[in-house]
Amino acid sequence: METAVAMQFSYIGQACEELLARGFVDDAVMLALEQVGHGARVDRVHVFERVDDANSGHKLCNQRYEWSAERATPQIDNPELQHLDMNEVAPHWVNAFGRDAHVAGIVKSMPEPTREVLTSQQIVSICVCPIVVGRDWWGFVGYDDCRTERAWPDDEVRALRRLSVALAASLRRAQTQARLDDARAQLQALAHDNPSGAPRPVSASRGAPSRRS
Repeated sequence: METAVAMQFSYIGQACEELLARGFVDDAVMLALEQVGHGARVDRVHVFERVDDANSGHKLCNQRYEWSAERATPQIDNPELQHLDMNEVAPHWVNAFGRDAHVAGIVKSMPEPTREVLTSQQIVSICVCPIVVGRDWWGFVGYDDCRTERAWPDDEVRALRRLSVALAASLRRAQTQARLDDARAQLQALAHDNPSGAPRPVSASRGAPSRRS
């Protein structure tokens, strides 16, 4: 018989399958966040994308997507969640994400300045899971509980991490498709410049020595 947790999170498989089928496009990502948010009974689900600072090398993150329950205050337009310096705000998250590990806990027990940033969003408990593409983390998915000091048991976190895996797979496929489209465009441009496909003659440059007979 399925456990209560397995039954509660059985919807994640369907959400991930739909995301993989449709690809990493805005409406597909938003639908997946909504499905997982309702099923997990959290107040918000959000996706942050990492952008490294070329000068400092710090990991900056921008909130890119968010689903929020009606009872929660949306944070998608919060300017404080753009160009968020993770090395300063949550260095322990950066270390965890580098190991492909999640972070979960009660906000009041977290160190500053992480606690201050999360408290300002009315978050009481949070779980964050990295989105790993290739050998590094592209960003992360966060699950906010704004009402209770929620525990995050291992089996629940494993279920939630499936969304991160599906997002990573969708991103890899989108990146591969973008490279293919770029290569196709270059080939079409070359064909337009030389429609016959015949090799172009190469003339000898002036002053080049001639071969003796």
